[in-house]
Amino acid sequence: MAIKKLTFDEALNTAKDDAYFNWYLTNKINGIFYDLGNKCEATSINGTITFKDGFVSIYGRRIYIDNGTSISISLNKTCKGYVILKVDTINNEVTLTSKEGTSSNYPSLSQANLLSEDGVFEFPMVGYSKTTTSLVLDRDVITYIKTDRDERITADQNLQQLFKYDIATVNDTINSKQHGMEYEAYSYPSKTDSTYKFSIKDMMSKKAVIVMFACCNNIFSVSLDLIKGTTMITFTYNYLGTNYQGYIERSGNDLYIELGSSSHTLKRIYCYY
Repeated sequence: MAIKKLTFDEALNTAKDDAYFNWYLTNKINGIFYDLGNKCEATSINGTITFKDGFVSIYGRRIYIDNGTSISISLNKTCKGYVILKVDTINNEVTLTSKEGTSSNYPSLSQANLLSEDGVFEFPMVGYSKTTTSLVLDRDVITYIKTDRDERITADQNLQQLFKYDIATVNDTINSKQHGMEYEAYSYPSKTDSTYKFSIKDMMSKKAVIVMFACCNNIFSVSLDLIKGTTMITFTYNYLGTNYQGYIERSGNDLYIELGSSSHTLKRIYCYY
């Protein structure tokens, strides 16, 4: 067992030693540094893809792309492809090349874990779709490395956008509702003996309507959906020590409530929705 000084005077780090720490400090991401240089921005003209300057990190191994670095793409068929940065730790080489798939799919890439073994890692610098007459770049395939601060700022901006609202609109909406629900009150119905008839045509198209009413100091509520699917519903109420039985029924757009005595009154109903 031995101790190896890495960041001391006259210490000698290997490329692999340095790569381990770089991989950790870049949040374990293989990608292009977003705000160093011109982030290897790609442009295309006449079948040639040209990159601006920037830095790439592959498993902690840093590569610099010089401004104006370019590669020619042959417009010989219709397919999707990548311009790839090929990192080969076996031969200690880095090259810029292209790799193509089919007309509808990108090619598969060789991406060895260069921390655990020597091998080849192919990193897509940009994607493209080509025909015999055109070349269109696809930047969605690019992975960028950003600082933690930049990531937090982006996350905060996304949250602010997600929860952006007009407080006046929210207050108006709350004030227009009762307990989070809108309602309609129906008064002075037609009456025959102990049966009250309410026209509730405008409620028939609403969802989840609750009908509420008071009778002899008793409060009742029932779902309009239940009344729609039932011939008659029975309810029981107590007044001055005596139990009475009432009925609720709907026919078409009319709601009928029959009380247990013609001397009992029903002033109005409320429909919440």
